[in-house]
Amino acid sequence: MTSPSPDWGRSTEFDDFAAPVAIVGVGESEHSNASGRTAVEIGLSAIEAAIADAGLKPSEVDGLMASPGVGAQVGVEDFHAHFGTSHDIWVSHQGGGMVWAATAPYHAAKALRDGRAKNIVNVFSVAWATERDSMTCGPRKG
Repeated sequence: MTSPSPDWGRSTEFDDFAAPVAIVGVGESEHSNASGRTAVEIGLSAIEAAIADAGLKPSEVDGLMASPGVGAQVGVEDFHAHFGTSHDIWVSHQGGGMVWAATAPYHAAKALRDGRAKNIVNVFSVAWATERDSMTCGPRKG
């Protein structure tokens, strides 16, 4: 077994600030075996549930956070097409899941504090069961 490289990770310094922030809605998509749904469709399903849980309308969501480089994620165009909206949406690729799950609240709080958005959705979606045969990352067929 090899030892991890000494530069395999690093901590990141963040500004210390306080801002009134609340998580008001949580949503997840249906968990299933290979469903034929894409990661974007799964993400939109979770966003729809989170918006409903928060008691908001899609037109009130003006921020979207997702993970970069982990396959197709929900984008602004996907959001607008699904919900029939066309308003401005602040976007950050400092959100989603994996390592970004720990830092997404910080970046969302800064955007809220700075007035870049009022209601932000953070989404991370995968369709590993459906996409297993064509995957280049994630769990593979054994």
